[in-house]
Amino acid sequence: MFNLIVKGAGWVEGRDTFSADRAFEHTTAALIARFKPNNQLDVDALMRLPTLFMSEGVNNEVARVGSLARVRPEGRDLYLEFAYDAAIPPILNRD
Repeated sequence: MFNLIVKGAGWVEGRDTFSADRAFEHTTAALIARFKPNNQLDVDALMRLPTLFMSEGVNNEVARVGSLARVRPEGRDLYLEFAYDAAIPPILNRD
């Protein structure tokens, strides 16, 4: 299992924000119940999973594998601190 986070404008390496409205978009009810019990985000559980950081698109957009180091609400967004896994090369969305 892994987190898949897709962002329209691409990612700023190391820390970025993500619209909280999009969290768990297109996710099954069972996974939402597991990682957002009582409508509260289980940050610790999410941070234990590897994460695929993708830009929207199906061509030459670059996706990276990494891990979440910190997640906190910031207004209508989620503030994320993360690191890419240097041992795993970037992946093009078309692949």
